[in-house]
Formats: sequence, C-alpha cells, structure tokens
Amino acid sequence: MKYIFLLTLTLTSIFAKLEDFKSIESDFVQKITNDEKKTIVYEGKLYLRDDNKAFWQYNKPVQKQIFFNGNNVLMVEPELEQVVITKLDSTPDIGRMLKEAKEIGVGKYIAKYKDTTYTIEASSSKINKITYNDRLDNGVEIIFSNQNVNIILEDELFKAVIPKGYDIISQ
Repeated sequence: MKYIFLLTLTLTSIFAKLEDFKSIESDFVQKITNDEKKTIVYEGKLYLRDDNKAFWQYNKPVQKQIFFNGNNVLMVEPELEQVVITKLDSTPDIGRMLKEAKEIGVGKYIAKYKDTTYTIEASSSKINKITYNDRLDNGVEIIFSNQNVNIILEDELFKAVIPKGYDIISQ
C-alpha cells in the first residue's frame, strides 16, 4: 500500500513536469512479477488530482478501492469485508520530487524516492508506463490508457463509503 502512495506522489510530480495538470483519469493495468517469473495482473481506473488526492479503483482480479488524501489512506476490500485506515508518516515532498525527476531521454524520466527508482515513459504529455522494483524485488509495471487530463474530478469521488457491517482496522 505504501508503494501505491509513493507511486501516486510520483505521478503527481511527473505530470506537473510534463504539463501543468490539474487532474487525470486513466485506466491502468498493473503487472507484478516475482523472482520466479510468476505474474499477477490487476486492472482498474485511477483518478488523481494535483492536491494530493487519488482514488485507485481495482476491478480485476479482485475489487478493491484505495483512497489517498494527503497522509491518510483508506482501503476498502469487499472480498474481506474490511476497511483498513492508515496514516503514512513519511510523506515525500512533492516539490522536491518535481525538481529531482530527471529526463533521461525523449519521453523517459527517472524519479527516486528513498530506495526506489521509478522509470516513467511518456508521450504527448501523458504517462504511458511506470516501472520499478518494490522492496521484495518484485518487478512492477503499470501501463496507462484512455487518459483524460485536466478534467473536473469532484471531491465526492475521493470520499470513501464504508459499507455497513465491514470490519474497520486502524493501523
């Protein structure tokens, strides 16, 4: 979950560098490959605003919703009938990440946060793909498609609804 938060902040930084964005809506396919070359593929939709609000809607192979609002993260997991609420204590400075994101080639950028290096491929001021290795050395690739940039994303979209009867876990 921490990596999704860091990725969201990195996305915010890179979009700001590629163009003066206010928001993005995009489909995504996330592939995670372990050291035994086994891959799990997730599909969903990302909504992101430049005020550090993000909503990841995972649709396949499981449904999950992850809401980011500054340092607060709320994850709704219907299959487990639970909601996990956390606070992230070490939030990277977006302005600093913006300055540190380096263009290494045409449409190719590198952004670093702590021990993770993110490689971002972009074209026409849109993100095509982000790749990185997580702490467990899994290869992560996120491919974006059907993007809409600088559209109005209402505050309601970033507010989680906790279903009645779900267990609530605070970490």
